[in-house]
Amino acid sequence: MKPTSYIFLVVAIIISCIGLIICQTAKKKAEAEGIEIFSQTLDENNNSVYTFPFGEGEIYDKINLTLGDADVNIVGGYTEPYIEIVNIREGSYMMTTSNRIISIDTTIDIKSILMFWESGYTFNGFRNYVHRINDEEKINLKQVNIYLPADTTVHSIDIKIENGDVSVTNLNADIDLMVDIRRGDAEFSSFTTSSGVTAAVDVGNVYLYETTLNSFDATIYTAGDVTTRAFTFNRVNVIGKNTSVNIDSTNELLLYDINLSAVNGMVIIDGEEKGGTYYYDSSDPSGLSVTVTTSGGDITMTKSDYIPLNDIGTDTDTESDTESGADTGEAEE
Repeated sequence: MKPTSYIFLVVAIIISCIGLIICQTAKKKAEAEGIEIFSQTLDENNNSVYTFPFGEGEIYDKINLTLGDADVNIVGGYTEPYIEIVNIREGSYMMTTSNRIISIDTTIDIKSILMFWESGYTFNGFRNYVHRINDEEKINLKQVNIYLPADTTVHSIDIKIENGDVSVTNLNADIDLMVDIRRGDAEFSSFTTSSGVTAAVDVGNVYLYETTLNSFDATIYTAGDVTTRAFTFNRVNVIGKNTSVNIDSTNELLLYDINLSAVNGMVIIDGEEKGGTYYYDSSDPSGLSVTVTTSGGDITMTKSDYIPLNDIGTDTDTESDTESGADTGEAEE
């Protein structure tokens, strides 16, 4: 290394140290004067939270999430829409809002940061990189929480996660949901939409409780089950590997065109074993259909004894207090 390079390196270190001292001094002074200098705040559980409220008159059609290790929770029953980014340090993700689309990406690398003029990354100050650096910070779960009203303008949510779970609850809105999870579960409960859900999971389970959809498409690439209860739908298409599928339909089974194939398992219709395959052509003109193929695991299809909720996702100022969680309990493995 040339002597000039050593000089620049020493100068850079000195400037960085000065910057750290200034940031910590400014932080203490701001705290003493009650001035908030960070966009993230700490809640009562020591979670670092950034809140993004949809501004008055702002219309967003789509939300794109590309996350590393994080959970996503989508909750209905709110008067005003907003997003929470929890325990994801500012400066380690990109959030952009353009063309009526909200995008959040936590998988950015140093190249993305250096190319911020193209990627949409915004540098919000060196202070955010040293925020809470000296605090006793426990490792809390990273989350992105989306709170929506029934009359939301958001009609599409696309979620890609490396490791984490997706939960959608108490939501009644016309939203297309696309979920892509490498390792984790997706659970939909008390959820009604005239659109559909598409789930692609490498390792993990998909649960649908008291859910009404137009269409449901799921692919389990390696291992995981699909479990439904009080499920109302027009079309289902599931492809699974090492996958058991349980379809608990609120509609009469005779209304559906049914094509079920359990290559190394059993097909069971209303408690009756049908062997490895089962086909049924309905004379009903509605065009309802169920297609399931698994290379390992059983396929069970039953007429549900449950009645789905007719009124979910009512607007309140806070989260609606439903009893659906108590009814469903933990998913059976």
